[in-house]
Amino acid sequence: MALSFFKKGKDKEPPKAAPAPAAPAAESPTQALESPNNPAQGGGIVVEEAGGDQSLLDQAALLYASQQFDDTEKILLSTLEKDDGLAWHMLFDFYRVMDKSEAFEKLAVNFALRFETSPPMWAATKISQSATPVKVLNLPAQLDMIAAGRLRDDLAHVGKTAPLRVDFSRTSDIDEAGAKLVATVLANSRHLGQHLEVSGVVKFLELLKRKLNAQPATEAFWLMQLALLQLMGRQKEFEDLAVDYAVRFELSPPSWDNAVAAREVEAASDQMAEEAYRLEGVLGGNQADTWNKLNKYAAQHTQVILDLSSVPRIEYASVGQFMNLLMQLLGQGKTIVLRGQNALIQQLFLSMGIGQLATLSPAPRI
Repeated sequence: MALSFFKKGKDKEPPKAAPAPAAPAAESPTQALESPNNPAQGGGIVVEEAGGDQSLLDQAALLYASQQFDDTEKILLSTLEKDDGLAWHMLFDFYRVMDKSEAFEKLAVNFALRFETSPPMWAATKISQSATPVKVLNLPAQLDMIAAGRLRDDLAHVGKTAPLRVDFSRTSDIDEAGAKLVATVLANSRHLGQHLEVSGVVKFLELLKRKLNAQPATEAFWLMQLALLQLMGRQKEFEDLAVDYAVRFELSPPSWDNAVAAREVEAASDQMAEEAYRLEGVLGGNQADTWNKLNKYAAQHTQVILDLSSVPRIEYASVGQFMNLLMQLLGQGKTIVLRGQNALIQQLFLSMGIGQLATLSPAPRI
């Protein structure tokens, strides 16, 4: 079956079946662009040149997938003046993944000046070659001393390297004792250098602001909000609130430190959290175990939802395997949703016609 490598033909029917997965030849993106026919081993996919100039953004996505990071950055920087915003968001995600906070902040300033709107927020997502599962702690509706103690215990047992996601999206109320303990727990975790993710935190900050308006003299709610702003790397908001805290309580506020911010991710709905299959880390090399587990998940679902929010990059040499896997699932009568992918992976999917195989639901531009 032939798939257009770089043109998304809307009139094409999805493939009905596919042979066993086969990776494309390990050539460079430049060689792939110059080759009019590039059969995947085993006859699974035939890559055809769609004709016309390859878009610079497609080139950037392919170079990124091939680990040519310097060239990726150069191309994206060269397109900022011509693009309507996509290149900016690809570059924001590139800086997040590469942990280039200073370059990100500089880009954010230029973005705000050009588009006259708030820029995306910093959330570091360093490349990881491992696929360590993320333990999710779903905080309850009432965040009190008991829930805060559970958070403290989980953080104490997870260690420095294993990732832990704290999901605030279900919390609708918090008492003073819970706020005070959570603020202390989060501060200690940051000082220990633990790897944290947070979700639902924007909604939770709004809850804290309402608490502050209703009970302005309750110091615990101030400290809780300061701890969250520090955790998320929002320095300006932290410093503004710290000044207000010092004026109200006539006390020195907590000091800002430059510890790595927690990664902020979208909170999934209960259905998505239960049904989606979560992929982790860079997809590359020998992924046989990953594909086997995914197939077991797919066997139990008519709709296959793959969560790529924790995948910083898909290696170029593994894209063919991934496409063949999707084609196999389509041949089994499955429908496929790919969600949460960053802007660079989304552009790779579009350039390679993966939008013909699955519904694409990329990460929001935050």
